[in-house]
Amino acid sequence: MIPDLVRAGQPGMTPRQAATYADAILHGTASALDPQPRLEFSAELSDSAAPCPGGPGADKMVVVTRCYWLRGITGPQFAAIGEQVLAYWRRLGWVISDTAGIRTRRPVIGAVAPPYAFRVSLEWSAAGGSGLLSLSAASVCLWPERTAGPAE
Repeated sequence: MIPDLVRAGQPGMTPRQAATYADAILHGTASALDPQPRLEFSAELSDSAAPCPGGPGADKMVVVTRCYWLRGITGPQFAAIGEQVLAYWRRLGWVISDTAGIRTRRPVIGAVAPPYAFRVSLEWSAAGGSGLLSLSAASVCLWPERTAGPAE
């Protein structure tokens, strides 16, 4: 179950809430897969305070990214996992933005997950010899230590 972290009347979410929400998205996706992977957190691909790209006030804002390697999934299973992720995200009503390599051992799927417009992806990587799959989620631009911008 993906939590509703921003209540009516609240101006936005904190980076900590964004990390919790991203983790819920990724764990929810993994739990919908068969076989179910073991998620291994990737500290080098995750960031709790990356600079926000462009736009007004972006230099003061951050993007929270969480990434996990899907362990226990082998190359021959990659195509089926890609199809399952795509079907699951479509069932949730997410906007699919990219579907490269579907039905191959190198799936890459991108989507936007409402209601908070997190960017989510399943990506194939050449790491690990025969390759690995990763799931990631990234927030929109957030104010670093509070829930609203300068016009509070």
